[in-house]
Amino acid sequence: MPNMGVFKQLIKELYEWLLHSVDMVIQHLIAMALKISVVKYLIKEFHDRFIYFIDLIAQHFIIVALSSLIVLVFGVLIGVFVFYNSKARAFLLPVVNFLYTIPSLALFALFI
Repeated sequence: MPNMGVFKQLIKELYEWLLHSVDMVIQHLIAMALKISVVKYLIKEFHDRFIYFIDLIAQHFIIVALSSLIVLVFGVLIGVFVFYNSKARAFLLPVVNFLYTIPSLALFALFI
């Protein structure tokens, strides 16, 4: 029977596929168990330190509000000064235009 070699090859490939599939399922189950453990740990930490997290969020909002207020005041003052002073405008606009391109250059460097 010459076709018996083809049958053995088919059985061998199916057996290898089955072993590979079982291996992949076990890997996914282990990864899922690890993910569930990490999420459970994070939820427990958040629950245990809820007041601390709220304090940190409040501090963060205060820092953001104060820095935004300071930047707004200085920005308006510098903007009014540059609007009425042509020498300051001639100096400051090229500097600001250069600073405006820095985020684009940083992203360009990241994408290379």
